[in-house]
Amino acid sequence: DPAPITVPADLATLTTAVMIKSNPGVTYQAALSAATNPTAWNVLRNEPVTVLGLPATLIEATSSAGTPGYPAGSTRYGYLIDVIGAPAWIETVGTLGDATYTANTSVVDLIAAESTIAP
Repeated sequence: DPAPITVPADLATLTTAVMIKSNPGVTYQAALSAATNPTAWNVLRNEPVTVLGLPATLIEATSSAGTPGYPAGSTRYGYLIDVIGAPAWIETVGTLGDATYTANTSVVDLIAAESTIAP
């Protein structure tokens, strides 16, 4: 993130320009269904890919319903990675067409392409 990051007491409220996060409390399939739910998202891209040698989905979608971290009208671009059945995201959120959003999507692509997982 080009701006200074202040880590809040409640880590669930942390936001940065590009984020890597996981949610071991749900399955990958449940996260994929939620991220592509047509009542909450206008899905622009939904492409199967491989990230870190793992199955993943590249998703770009604009929030239509608004949820925590994704206000209505904001667009999420990211890779939803299936980490042994649990979801992990490499993502950015912004305004479709905005120069900062476009630059951040390039950073997300770079992280997805250049990251590795060690045993």
